[in-house]
Amino acid sequence: MDTIAVDPYYTLIVATLVLLVGRLMVDRIKFLQDFNIPEPVAGGLLAAVIIYILHASTGVSFAFDKGLQDSFMLIFFSSIGLSADFSRPQGGRRRAGALPGGGQRLHRGPEHRGRRLGGRAGP
Repeated sequence: MDTIAVDPYYTLIVATLVLLVGRLMVDRIKFLQDFNIPEPVAGGLLAAVIIYILHASTGVSFAFDKGLQDSFMLIFFSSIGLSADFSRPQGGRRRAGALPGGGQRLHRGPEHRGRRLGGRAGP
């Protein structure tokens, strides 16, 4: 098995190409648009499949430099948050607000039924 070491410069070039291919995929494939799949996810999945096929068929593996990994992960997850559509979940605000209190009631268990958090008896 051969391992190809990819230095930081070429790792950055490959990451940029994967991002651009992901953008092309999302622009042209309606399924990816309908389910709001981000460009880095679409391109990364395709890159992972291609690298897996290369490894399975030829035994070649790649060792990408991970010096920029933390920075790019921050950029990636920030871009996911920035591309979120905040107008869609507005109808579920009442239900989402009940989650913290409901979870707290479930966590306390049956021995605390009818009691408030301060230990006093409930109404």
